[in-house]
Amino acid sequence: MLFIIRYKKERFLSFLKRFKKSVNKKKLINNIKKNKYKILKKIK
Repeated sequence: MLFIIRYKKERFLSFLKRFKKSVNKKKLINNIKKNKYKILKKIK
């Protein structure tokens, strides 16, 4: 029983890590897009 709980916890933690990574990636991509837009505006 304890093993199963620990296993689920590990799975959940790894899932959280991956989720955070993907969220950070999305934020990064959005920031890059915004910055591109700003840079383009400056050039114009």
